[in-house]
Amino acid sequence: MLDIVQLLLKDPRVDPSDNRDTALRAAASNGHVDVVRLLLSDKRVSPSAAGNSAIITACENGHYEIFALLYADPRVEIQFPLLLSAAIQGGSFQIVEELLHTPNIADLVNPATFDPLAIAIQWHSHKIVELLLDSEALRPLINPACHENLPLLWAARNGYTEIVEILLCDSRVDPCAADNTALRQAVLGNHHRVVELLLKDHRPDPSFEENLLIRNACAKGFLSIATLLLDDPRVDPSAQENAAIRAAAKKGYDTIIVELLAHELVDPSDVRNEAIISAASEGYIAIVKMLCHDPRVDPSARKNQALKEASAKGFVQIVEILLHDERVDPSVGNIEVIKKALELDTAQEKEALWKNFASRYAKNHNHTKVATIIETDPRASPAFLWNYAIHNKNVDFVKLLLNDERINTVHIKNAFSIASKKGDFDIMELLLQAEDCDISLKDVGRSIATGFTMMRKKIDALEISLDDVFEGQEKMQKKMDLLLDLLSEKMKQ
Repeated sequence: MLDIVQLLLKDPRVDPSDNRDTALRAAASNGHVDVVRLLLSDKRVSPSAAGNSAIITACENGHYEIFALLYADPRVEIQFPLLLSAAIQGGSFQIVEELLHTPNIADLVNPATFDPLAIAIQWHSHKIVELLLDSEALRPLINPACHENLPLLWAARNGYTEIVEILLCDSRVDPCAADNTALRQAVLGNHHRVVELLLKDHRPDPSFEENLLIRNACAKGFLSIATLLLDDPRVDPSAQENAAIRAAAKKGYDTIIVELLAHELVDPSDVRNEAIISAASEGYIAIVKMLCHDPRVDPSARKNQALKEASAKGFVQIVEILLHDERVDPSVGNIEVIKKALELDTAQEKEALWKNFASRYAKNHNHTKVATIIETDPRASPAFLWNYAIHNKNVDFVKLLLNDERINTVHIKNAFSIASKKGDFDIMELLLQAEDCDISLKDVGRSIATGFTMMRKKIDALEISLDDVFEGQEKMQKKMDLLLDLLSEKMKQ
């Protein structure tokens, strides 16, 4: 490249200073030392062109030799703050070191408008930070504790471990400033090494604001940070009614739960066993298992709230885990458990009774499994679930419960009466096929009369069209014929 530039400079048509000395600026930016030296030897070239951008770009790109050439050129205007800032941003230790030997620096820098330490921290240059703090020339101009120790706060927030370590060695720096903000920022940023350094310093208080740090670490799932804090005797993880373990359980951080359970101050049963209830509600199997194995935890608290929550969300495995615990009794508040499992809205129960829940069960099969698990528990009573299944026209559940020996003749007969009033022939047909069915011809006749009465009421109320009337009568007649045939077969047996 040098040969080409030399050849071009010999051509009288070529002006190396054209376009504000672009050639020099490009060579300085790209680190072409020999080309810069050659261009500087040409009297037509102005190294201070475009606001001394040649030396500035050399600093920004860390080209020390080019910087030295330009710095020594008397035509270059030395703008100390601008050059030092560019060198810091470029991470050029050598250029910064050279600039710090500039005579009378104190006269060249206004601390109110120029803070080289802040720039070095912003650009994450720990070696330059150390160099600046060690500079005798800059010492009166640089204060690492300025603005309530803002440099340390920046470094801690961004996880600049080496810079934090350097700043902590400076006697002017106070890591407790602004209510332990440095430690707070390091925890929120999940900066393990920074937190470790600050805790080793012993000046920051990790228990401030009622142990906010351990609560935040557990709520955010920062395991390594939580472990560091738990190892500090000043930290109380049981603060705020054991908020740390309650938050971890709600968010599903099982590894943090392990650490918390091993701490002597932690009580996982606080706030009426909220931890296990939250874990069950969110579907965190591992946490529910751990808490069930802890003798301090009562999984049946609040009238089996954990079981109710798991049932409501359709968490089959959690329901099974809870039912294996002898303290959990599905017969306590059982109707609430099953209603949640069936997703029946109690506020709209009357309306819901007239809706077909079959499609909802198909969409939420896990909820069906939950109800099945609970209902097949020998401690639970199937009677009310039977009634719900009949009211909601849930054929699948009726089939399931017909195989339960606890459903007897009385249940079947009452169910037949309910189904007939609703005109639910599918349920009636199913009931007539049951082994324990004790339904007479009189019962079937009554159901036929009830069905036609319901049809007449709907016609009178104009709830159905005439086409629907004829279609409904035809369907009803077919269903009634089928019911009578089934009953005849039953009587022959």
